[in-house]
Order: sequence, then C-alpha cells, then structure tokens
Amino acid sequence: MNPSRILTLSLAMTACATAPSEAPEASLTQSVASELGMAAAASSPSKASAAREAKAPVEDPAPLAVETASEPGESAVREASAPAPEATAGVAAVEAAQDAAADAGPDASAQQEEQDTELPSEVLAILRSPAFQEQFAQSYIAETELEPTVTLPEREDLQEVLNAIAGDDPDGAIALLTERGGPAATATFDFMLGNIHFQREDNEAAIAAYDLAVAKYPKFLRAWKNKGICHIRSGDFEGAIGAFTRVLQLGRADAVTYGLLGWAYGNAERFLPSESAYRMAILLDPETADFQMGLARALFKQGRFEVAAALVGELLLDRPDSPELWLLQASAYIGMKEPMRAAENFEIVDTLGASTSETLNNLADIYRFEELYTLSVERFLAALDLDAALSPERAIAGAQFIVLKGANEEGKQLLAGIEARRDGALTEVQRTEILRIRSRIAAMEGASEEEASVLAEIVALDPLDGDAMVRLGRYQRGLGQVEQAIFWYERAAQLDAHEAEAKSAWGQLLVSEGRYDEALPLLRRSLELKPRQSLEDYLKQVESLAKGR
Repeated sequence: MNPSRILTLSLAMTACATAPSEAPEASLTQSVASELGMAAAASSPSKASAAREAKAPVEDPAPLAVETASEPGESAVREASAPAPEATAGVAAVEAAQDAAADAGPDASAQQEEQDTELPSEVLAILRSPAFQEQFAQSYIAETELEPTVTLPEREDLQEVLNAIAGDDPDGAIALLTERGGPAATATFDFMLGNIHFQREDNEAAIAAYDLAVAKYPKFLRAWKNKGICHIRSGDFEGAIGAFTRVLQLGRADAVTYGLLGWAYGNAERFLPSESAYRMAILLDPETADFQMGLARALFKQGRFEVAAALVGELLLDRPDSPELWLLQASAYIGMKEPMRAAENFEIVDTLGASTSETLNNLADIYRFEELYTLSVERFLAALDLDAALSPERAIAGAQFIVLKGANEEGKQLLAGIEARRDGALTEVQRTEILRIRSRIAAMEGASEEEASVLAEIVALDPLDGDAMVRLGRYQRGLGQVEQAIFWYERAAQLDAHEAEAKSAWGQLLVSEGRYDEALPLLRRSLELKPRQSLEDYLKQVESLAKGR
C-alpha cells in the first residue's frame, strides 16, 4: 500500500469512529473512494454495494457494560467479548473502500504513485517504514481501553483483596491474589499484587508482578507507569526509560511522565534525550521548577554552560534562597572559565548557611589560583572547622601551592592551622609533606640550619625520601663537610627515582675537589639516565680536564 493511500485510509478510519450509527456504510465507502481519487468506484455502485453486503455484519452485536477504571482496585467489567459496533462497521467500511480501490484499476494506482513523488523524501521514508506499516494495520481496529477486562467473579475476588488491604492485612491480600491469580486470570490481579509490593518498597517483587500484568495486557498503562517508578527507585534507569516510553506510546503524555523520563535519561548519562524530555515536561507544566532544574543539569552535562547558567539565573529570580540553584550556576561558571563569578555564588551559599566542606574547599582553590592567598587560607581552615572528619589533603596541597608562589607567610599560617586542627589525626605521609613544605620555606628564607633540621626529620619519617637526602647533601657541601655530603648523595643514588640527580650532584662535588676520575663515571651515568645538554657540555669539560692532567 502506498503512503498517500495509507494516510487517506487512516483519515477514513477516524471518520468511521465518529460517524452516526444509522447505516453509515454507503456514505463512508463513497467518501473514502472519493478521497482516494477513485472515480471508477463512484461510477460502479453495483460492485461496491455487493462488497458492502458481503462484508457488513448480519446483526448488531450485544451491547457491552463498561466501567471506567480510575483507582488500583477498579477495572473495566465486561459480560461479553464481542467487538464494538463502530469497530465492526469501521473494518467493513475500510474493506469496502479497499475493494473499490482495487476496482479503480491501474490508472488510480499510477495517479497515487505520482502523488507520492510530491511528498518529501523524509516523509516517504517514514510512511514506507515497517514500523509505520504495523501501526497502520493496527489502526483498522478501534482503540480499546487502557485497562484489562475483569469478569464478575474476578470483581468479587478483587473486593475481598480490597477489604484485606483496608483491614491492614497486606499479607492476606497477597495470599488471595496469589491463590486467585494465574495465567488465565485478569492482569488486574498482578497489578494489585505489584502495588502491594510497591508500597512495601520491595521493588524487585513489584517489578516482577507488573511484568506479568503487562505481558497479559500490553496496553495496561498504570502497570507500565508504576513499573517505571520501581525501576527508578531500584536504580535501573534503562528499565525506567523503557517503561515510561511505553506510557507515552499509550497516550499518557503528561508532564510528570516526561519529567520522570528526563530524570531516568539523565541518570543513565544520556543527556540529549534527557534535555528533550524535560523540555516536553516544561511545555506541559511551565510552573514546576524541578523540570527546569533537570533541564539545566542536562544542558550542563552536555557542556552548554552558558545556556545552563542563563536558565538557572531565571530560576533564581523566583528562588533566590535556593542553595542548589546557586551551586548549579557556580558549576556552570567554572565550566565557562569564569571562576570569580563562581566564587560569588559560593559566597552567597555561605551567607545562606548552606556551605559544605566541599564548597568551601572549592572556594579556597579558586582564591589560591586567583592569588588571593589570605582568603584562600581562611576558606581552607573554615572547611576543616566545618567537618571534623575532613581529610586535610586539599589544604596541604593548597599550602604547597601558596609557598611555591612565594607567599611564605600565608603558607606558614595555613600549615599552622592544619596542625592545630588535625595534629593527632595526620598520617605519616601528611606529616612528611608538611615538613617538606616547611623545608622549602626555610630554604627560601635563607634559614639553612632550620632547613637541615627539617630535612633530617623528613628522612627520619621516610628513609626513602631521596629528595630530602639530595638536599641534605647540598647543605653539608655548603658547610664544607664533603664526606657527609657524599654519604647523603650515595644513599639517594640507590633510589631509582633519584639516581640521576644524586649522581650528578655527587660528581660535581668530586670535580670541585679535583677528583675527576671518580667524578666521570657518576656524571656519565647521570647523563645516560637523564639526557640534558647542560650536563653533556659539563661532562666534556671535565673529560678535557682529566686528559690535561
């Protein structure tokens, strides 16, 4: 069937579903034939009439008693399973239209093919796809309810279940549903069983029950929705995506469903569809801030920081006391490489009394990178004060950075604050690192003796600290204590990570003492381990001196 004809027949089915019940067949058949451009069908009433007589039902089916379901304990009740009159009439009418189309001959078919070529290729691709063909085939049957049918005996059983639930006897309700349920029973039994497990927060059992319900009745919308919520609660976001997508396919295009779908996509790290779902939720419910927050997060995760920051800015106009919004915008500013704007947001969060050790450490890091060292020290120490269990790792790293930038006073202030707050809880590694920083401060301030004392303490704590050993060797050399310096160089050279540096320093010491033959092997080994032009030039000079002797 070609695409244009499919569209026309689909329109005809819609007309059929809303047509008056008094003898609609003839007028509908002529309408469909006319829409299809089938002049031959209109001019050959005898054949069309014969088709109608062959296809039309002999008598009207028995009427159905229907009760709309709105609560978990309610379901549609049917005493008969015959198809609805309008559905039967619709199928007969469409079949008659198809017969009329066949009688129209090749001219009409050629005409339709010509019309198809006028459609965009994208539309043609969709209309010719197997998925659309299957959906269209299902459209010949009028849409049924989104609730399974329940017989009168089953309704009585369900009333017993509801009485047990009302009597605060969920175990009794489960027993009844398990006893009366089964493959042949209504899917409503499985749905109610799932709801009981849902209320008990037994997500695994609830999902299993909902799976049985939708397997029996694939259009059971409420079962799909509750199943999706259970998947979210259990952390199975892909399962939630499948369930909520099915809810939308069944026609429940409400803001909450789109919002839940956006949340599931976001947690599954599929941020583009998360954005789309949240936009649909906002379209249907522009007042709910949670949907806009979700959209902002989806934009942020896609790296669209400016858009995310602007959206959060609009939300802050209505909710200026929301720390979550200020923090989300701060993260966007950091992504935009605007750290001081992020710092403003972190400070506002602090004035709101919502700071955490993480936000204070983030603020301290921003300040140290912006060379605002006093403010950085204050925020690092505030983080340690706020959380007694917080590790001082970030504060120690901050102190090292500050000292390397030459801000010795602020560095010493931060180190003193760390030791005052965590002295009994510092690990050996942390103590060693603090000592290293102190030794650098001493060296920068020319306090050689203090530096040597700190370095010796470092080596005592960590006998494998080659950097401290090399620095001690240099200190001893400066004092003219050659053999003591060689002792430290030799110890450091035994460590792979420091062999090149130690042997270079050791060799240069021996050269200064005129011991060229001893120095050359050390310098050559250092150059082999770490090639560098300066050492290569120096080695050549030493070799010349050695030959000259």
